[in-house]
Amino acid sequence: MANELGIPYDLKEACLLMSHGPLETKTIDVGQFDKRYFIIGISLGFGSDMIKGADRKTKNKIGIFAYFLSAAAALKITKKAAYHLKIDGQEHEVQGFTCIITNTGNLGFSHISYDKHIDVSDGLLDVIVVRKANLSLFKLIVVTLIKRERPDNLELVEHWQGKEISVSATPKQTVQCDGEVLKEMPLHIKIIPDAIKVLVPKKVDKSIG
Repeated sequence: MANELGIPYDLKEACLLMSHGPLETKTIDVGQFDKRYFIIGISLGFGSDMIKGADRKTKNKIGIFAYFLSAAAALKITKKAAYHLKIDGQEHEVQGFTCIITNTGNLGFSHISYDKHIDVSDGLLDVIVVRKANLSLFKLIVVTLIKRERPDNLELVEHWQGKEISVSATPKQTVQCDGEVLKEMPLHIKIIPDAIKVLVPKKVDKSIG
């Protein structure tokens, strides 16, 4: 989320920014299910296994390639599931390896995103289901991450947006929320628009001067 908002990772730099600026206030959404809250997202199956495997130490060392290594390992243990989804009252059932409910498209690296159109302040959650895991998917992932464009191959990836989402999987899969492994299933998730205000670096208007 720091990367999404342009806040420095380094604590000293973040404190200098806070004390010297220039700053502005950005209002962002928060996701909720049961009595839990999240600012990044939830994933089931392959997405959860991949995130668990890509630890911070490895990401700091080899960057985005940590996800590719973790993805290769996760593919060996993740089985396909049937996802039962209800998004703003509309029901969907789709087979896939992972289901991601996300508030932000950022993957923790500058300019690396699921989709540049995913916005932490749009009052919506994005639901992404990866249907197949094959070489074509990895090619699609590379192009998606580089161009930050929404995948258009519905045989491989489906994408919805909504304010209230219910999801379960058959068979049950590993679930993670903001990096924490959970046991809850099924999940009933909603978005809380404009939930918190965050001080972020003020954007410079490049059109001036």
